[in-house]
Amino acid sequence: MRFLLLSLIVLGGCGLIGPRRDTEPHVPTCDDVAALADVIVLGRMRGQSRFEQRQLVERGSPLISIHEGQIESVYDWPRPTNSADWLRLREMAVGAAHENCINRPVLTLQGLRLR
Repeated sequence: MRFLLLSLIVLGGCGLIGPRRDTEPHVPTCDDVAALADVIVLGRMRGQSRFEQRQLVERGSPLISIHEGQIESVYDWPRPTNSADWLRLREMAVGAAHENCINRPVLTLQGLRLR
């Protein structure tokens, strides 16, 4: 009987010591979507190729369709040649991402599907 009681106490403590698991997954917000657009522009500015950006999506982006769309949008833009143009591209990409994210529920309610 003592052995059973002792093993229950020891095994019960194992649950407290083990790795912590988050029960709620992270739900991306519009700020996350805008930050993603900014990071894509910074990657391009630092010489990252479109192919390398696409590899990030394949590694498990939580926003696959949005991420792919942003990559295409940023890399289709003519390559800036000076810091003012890079800043303009960043502002445009972040602004468009934020605006699209905020308007997405409205379009969904109107029966339009975004990809």
